[in-house]
Amino acid sequence: MVYDRTLRFIILLTLLYHQTLHGGGQNEKPSPSSSNIQSTASNQQSSESIPTPISRLGTSFIPKGEHLENWKNLDSYSLVEAVVLLERMARSNELSREEKNMIFIELGNRYYESKLFELSFENYQKVETSFLTQQHLLRIAELGTYYMGWPPNKNLSLLRLIDRRKLKGRDAEIFQLLLSRSLWKKIDLRIHGLTEMSLSALAIDGDDIWGGSWNGGIFRFSRSSQDVRVFRPGQYKTTPNAITSIYVDRFGIWFAGLEGIIRFNKVTGEWSTILIPEEIQPERIQKFYRFGGKFYLATVGQGLWSLQNNSWSKIPLELIGQNINGIFERDGETVFIGTRDRGLFIWNPVSNQVESLSQYPRSPRNVTTVLQTSNTLWVGTFGEGLFAFDLQKKEWFRYQQSDGKIPDDWVMSLDEHQKNILIGTFGGGLVIWNQTLGFQPLKDIGSPIDVVSLLVSRDMAYLGTLQDGLWILDLKGFYEIFR
Repeated sequence: MVYDRTLRFIILLTLLYHQTLHGGGQNEKPSPSSSNIQSTASNQQSSESIPTPISRLGTSFIPKGEHLENWKNLDSYSLVEAVVLLERMARSNELSREEKNMIFIELGNRYYESKLFELSFENYQKVETSFLTQQHLLRIAELGTYYMGWPPNKNLSLLRLIDRRKLKGRDAEIFQLLLSRSLWKKIDLRIHGLTEMSLSALAIDGDDIWGGSWNGGIFRFSRSSQDVRVFRPGQYKTTPNAITSIYVDRFGIWFAGLEGIIRFNKVTGEWSTILIPEEIQPERIQKFYRFGGKFYLATVGQGLWSLQNNSWSKIPLELIGQNINGIFERDGETVFIGTRDRGLFIWNPVSNQVESLSQYPRSPRNVTTVLQTSNTLWVGTFGEGLFAFDLQKKEWFRYQQSDGKIPDDWVMSLDEHQKNILIGTFGGGLVIWNQTLGFQPLKDIGSPIDVVSLLVSRDMAYLGTLQDGLWILDLKGFYEIFR
């Protein structure tokens, strides 16, 4: 009994002190119509804030017995009086299940208005989920994130109960903010010594993510330990600086770029330079890739080259031309070759046979990336949008910013995860497509704007960006919300 009186006295003093700071008084009767709740995330006032008392939340709840008169007159009480009354009602043994839940909701509302967020959260947590409105679920997620230190997965389990399509104004903004915080993680490579945040290439080697920048060296990110190691230009005699392509094999990591081709030996930790033909200007190197026992080097302006037994040779491909953006594996016998000015080709290295996919109407011209799924070939381009080629019907389909399908026509990277197509754009952020959602841009829920490189592994998407480092998206969490 002494403890209860002491607790009530402390609450009373706290509320009085808070009201004094904000110009209120014990006898002041707050007007519900002028009551604004500040968002702890955006610090903005909004008419979409949750109103009090609970009778204005769309419920017909009215307590019985001795509490009926007090509940009807709740709006006439000051904040202090209302909280003390509600605390006394909550301790009653005569309350029904519904009454208990509604009183805890009202206490959570009152403490939230008083900016006593821990007490607000504590009371909301006592409420059974079936009694909580969409706004209350959102408020609990907000308090859990910013005041209680909830981990992202716990927050996501609550956010998935909220129908995001019914949220408006402030509530919609808070939901997007909380979702962004829960789904995304940014790895700040600058604090680890990487001098250039534009990541042109990413590759997976077991537990490690290797990344190369346009002009600041390379890094290795351990997914299990979250450790980052940066290999700075000049730190080792042959450490590469400007990277356009990374290839991983059993014993080494191969980096191609402005310094030519440099290999990191995973066994010895040594770096070595692979000599390239004098005819090849390193700044024209686009892609280094191994297929069928040979290494291939794609260049812009100098065609396609192969390396076997330490000997380079240029491959005569008149139909394909000299401006090659990339080479992408198709199956065990053929590869796709994307060009800067002639579209997309299928090439058989053994027979040297070439098939042009530009022979079909509405085909892309300046190809950046290729992804083959079971029945569709997805193709990204420089400024032409996203293309899909139906492998059975031999028909091209085009998706552009102008038709509202994708947020930007510069498609730099593609990958697949559980029948979802991930699309990295230069200016429109990450987009995810599937049969149910169609095209779902992620820019409004935290995606970095310029996605240059992209790969998927272990239910995570890793994004290399322009001047914004490495970002990680929780794909399982995304699917929980967007189903």
